[in-house]
Amino acid sequence: MDLVRSAEEKILSVVNEISKIFEGAIDYLTFEVRLKKELDSFGRDLLQLVLETLEEKIHESEERKREWKVVRRRDQKAILTPFGQLTYERSYYQHKESKKYAYLVDEQIGVTPHARVGHNLKAALLKASSKMSYEEATVQESSYN
Repeated sequence: MDLVRSAEEKILSVVNEISKIFEGAIDYLTFEVRLKKELDSFGRDLLQLVLETLEEKIHESEERKREWKVVRRRDQKAILTPFGQLTYERSYYQHKESKKYAYLVDEQIGVTPHARVGHNLKAALLKASSKMSYEEATVQESSYN
């Protein structure tokens, strides 16, 4: 399974970085930065896997096949998340009766057609901006990525 392989690779990478601290090859602050980078990468990988698995379930669904036809497959969507920019593939569908078009996976997870920033990142930015200016909040949030 891709998830297990990805997790193993990330864990081995983190263990390698930990050993570098003990050997004196890197300092703690460098380790902290590298750890965040690895964990963010793993978070994006997990989100992508979940979204693309949801897409496949929708695509294979008998209910979807009865009501929606595939217009295009493998359209890419990029959205900013607390883990950084996430890119995933999804299908574009048309409803057989109403002729409405939709990315069903986006509807399922609550992503609007022109959204570029995920709900959780927006919430974090709003929370940070309530305590400081919006400019300071965006600088602080982006410094973590």
